Amino acid sequence: MSRYYEVTGHDGPARRGKIRLGGADAGSIHTPYVIDLAALKGDRSIISMGSLLKYESLDDIKSRVLEWGDGRLCVLPYTGFRPANNANSANSAANMEMAVIEGMPEILGAVKSPIGLPMYDGAPVPQGADLYAVRENLLTTWKNPRDLVDAIVCTRETLPPDTALYAPASATPENLSILVYLGIDVVDNARAIMSAYRQKYLTADGEYYIERLDGLPCMCEACRSTGIEKLMSMEASDRIQIISEHNRNKTFEEMVKVRQLIRLGKLREYVEKQSRSHPTLTAILRFIDEEHAYLERRTPTMRKGRMLACSSESIGRVEVTRFAERVNTRLEVKSGTLLLLPCSAAKPYSTSPSHYAFRRALGKNGRKLHEAVLTSPLGVVPRELELTYPAAHYDIPTTGHWSHEEIEWVADCLIKYLKANDYERIIAHVGGAYRRICERAASELGVEMIFTAHDSGVTSISALGQLGKTAGEIDARLISKQERLRMMMRCIIDYQFGAGAGRRVIPDEAAVRGRFPRYSAYKDNLKLAAVIPYCGFIGLTLDGAERLDGFEKYWVTVGDFEPRGAILAPGVVDADLQIRPGDEVIVKGERLFGVGRAAMSGWEMVSSKRGVAVKLRSKRLIEG
Repeated sequence: MSRYYEVTGHDGPARRGKIRLGGADAGSIHTPYVIDLAALKGDRSIISMGSLLKYESLDDIKSRVLEWGDGRLCVLPYTGFRPANNANSANSAANMEMAVIEGMPEILGAVKSPIGLPMYDGAPVPQGADLYAVRENLLTTWKNPRDLVDAIVCTRETLPPDTALYAPASATPENLSILVYLGIDVVDNARAIMSAYRQKYLTADGEYYIERLDGLPCMCEACRSTGIEKLMSMEASDRIQIISEHNRNKTFEEMVKVRQLIRLGKLREYVEKQSRSHPTLTAILRFIDEEHAYLERRTPTMRKGRMLACSSESIGRVEVTRFAERVNTRLEVKSGTLLLLPCSAAKPYSTSPSHYAFRRALGKNGRKLHEAVLTSPLGVVPRELELTYPAAHYDIPTTGHWSHEEIEWVADCLIKYLKANDYERIIAHVGGAYRRICERAASELGVEMIFTAHDSGVTSISALGQLGKTAGEIDARLISKQERLRMMMRCIIDYQFGAGAGRRVIPDEAAVRGRFPRYSAYKDNLKLAAVIPYCGFIGLTLDGAERLDGFEKYWVTVGDFEPRGAILAPGVVDADLQIRPGDEVIVKGERLFGVGRAAMSGWEMVSSKRGVAVKLRSKRLIEG
């Protein structure tokens, strides 16, 4: 567990955080961060102690740390490659590695500032450091994307969550965003500097040999002060200096962009875009998407901005797979008649002209049906969840053309949905690719679907007339508006907390008040829950949360104290491992009962020593 590193925000495995440098006035390093190796002598925030072979003993290392480490991040010495042709040097390096590992408690006890520690090959991971360097040298794994992903995932899973991870000599402007997305917190600009010696000019779109450029496609200070002709006429040493300055500038510029994208919850979209610049990056993204458990336990349940699904890789992102999984496993089993509808460009769907036309055609008979919307990439969206992130918060290209991957994915989602629910009949008011999806599901499951739209399109007069006629012929009771609103709120609560939670919080005698989308549920004039309009999740009141007593999901247990505001990680005794950042959680302790939003995953709350665990919204102190 870290003494000085604190995570302040999540966007999948990517985090924003800060490393306090020790001392009242020393300041902080804000991650993700680029170490400028060309300016280390002048940058007093970080000290890199270099090779183990430079030091005679652990006492020598300790004395240097005490001398250099006050108010700085001190990265302990490391030899990247042991010289195989020199047995004495190799043995000396190995012995020093073990000495540093065994002496870590002594070093940490002596220094009041953050410590960075390389993860030595084949050695156990010492606890207590604030930053760790990736065990593998990533320069040797870039040609094998699977090895690179495995190295980062395995390393990140080995370390406590409140420690920073450093990937030395790996970052370029082109790959920096995907390194951060994989879980790297700190990089350096070694490759930017090394590339300059090879006459390589780096950009976010790739690298170019300087002699092949017609001009300098950059307006950084280094490029503005020269031009391609002037640059090529320089002495080699001067040219390298200019290229190196440009490469470093672009690395810093890319890191500023990445930090902002994490803050906005938009890093995944940018990574999908960047992955198109090189086959290796595309392969890395596909391999990391296969590590679903690694991504899911680190990905918030909601983001601040809209989710853009502009490529085939969007189908594999956690928000999509998590939504599809929860729809099929957490919602109460539906029965009666299902009406399948196509999605719309406008969100929520019910605000679109097409869905307004469907409602008019159905009239009061629509209250006999249970509606679900087919869409890429989410699959099946029950009408009750149309407000809930990401159903009302995504954009896709609306060309009318569906890729093979989209059709296969949505068809699989529909098949799983129909298996999980027991509908007596299915009406499909769809056309085009939607119809092919429904036909494939009907064929595989051996069920009959009633298609009410044909070549004329779903909003044509004839199609809408057929939809209304078919709905009118169904012999079923009309569901009241209050019952539908209770079903909606229960469905969202089930989506958040698990099957059965909705009926606990919203009983049959509850009254739902408000106007779309600001609904609240009451029982005996006590407010139980409310829809949060910007994300479509349910916010529980204390009275509503008490109705989940004994449900034992999404609870955070805290120590014997009275919090003034947010719950910090050191105060958490236990937490449900299902909790993800952004989840509604219930906090209980000997002197506290409250509700709020998780700021980190449940497993992070338990394992972290620093950082905000829960942002409390309401609390009640327990006497006695």
